[in-house]
Amino acid sequence: MEGIDVAPGRESGGEVKGPGVRPINSDNHKDDDRVEWLFEGLSHKEPRIRASSEDELRKLTGEYFGYHYDLPRRERDQARTRWQRWWKDSGRAGKKT
Repeated sequence: MEGIDVAPGRESGGEVKGPGVRPINSDNHKDDDRVEWLFEGLSHKEPRIRASSEDELRKLTGEYFGYHYDLPRRERDQARTRWQRWWKDSGRAGKKT
């Protein structure tokens, strides 16, 4: 079974564990900007991945744009877009986090 990525910090806190779960900061994401792959996690099919990404993004950015992991997909996508636009407009995009 292919492992499911989870955002960093969650796997060590005991909140997201189980067979097939591995930290999202594994080798398959080593060249990605942390915030960018957390944004990707907001659209993941697994609710626990979306929740983990949301939690990490809130901690890293100190912002909230109406995103919640269990909203309908359309509303999640709209909130994700607002968050990404803010990230880009803030001048922080493209910097390694």
